[in-house]
Amino acid sequence: MDLTKTGHGGSRPSLWPADLRLVLGERRLVTLALDAVQTLDWSKPNAPSQGPDGHRPRMVLTLLSYCYAAGICGSQDIEWAIENDRMVRYICARTYPDWLAIRRFRRRNREWLRQCLAYIFRRTWMWQWDQAPAEYADAFRAESALEEHIASAVQDRFELAVIMDRAALE
Repeated sequence: MDLTKTGHGGSRPSLWPADLRLVLGERRLVTLALDAVQTLDWSKPNAPSQGPDGHRPRMVLTLLSYCYAAGICGSQDIEWAIENDRMVRYICARTYPDWLAIRRFRRRNREWLRQCLAYIFRRTWMWQWDQAPAEYADAFRAESALEEHIASAVQDRFELAVIMDRAALE
């Protein structure tokens, strides 16, 4: 794992590639996105009760979690992926939000999406160390700043999404 890479802001080391499919593969990433959504407390009063334009919120959270983890952050890019990427279409289950609906959902449910992404990054970290040589893995399991790295990676994905959406609106 290359700790010298930086996030898109360039100031922090990155523990993950821009596209987690490179580490996990498509299927494992979809599984993590689905699992992440299931870990949320849907009984909370601020839980999304409806996705954009009537789409199921669990599906949209899974879609955005998968896409952001895969480095597909712009809402228009996600809409393109819905039309052209078989795994993204699978997640959508025949309900296809447009880019404006995706953008609105992200803005309204930022904290829910943050929790899902943090779950994916945390599980990716654990999976990577399970695959690493024991002596290398042991040296990094005690990484005290892991949560800071996760929060940084999640924030980087949000900032990228906002930048790309802002550029699309200009």
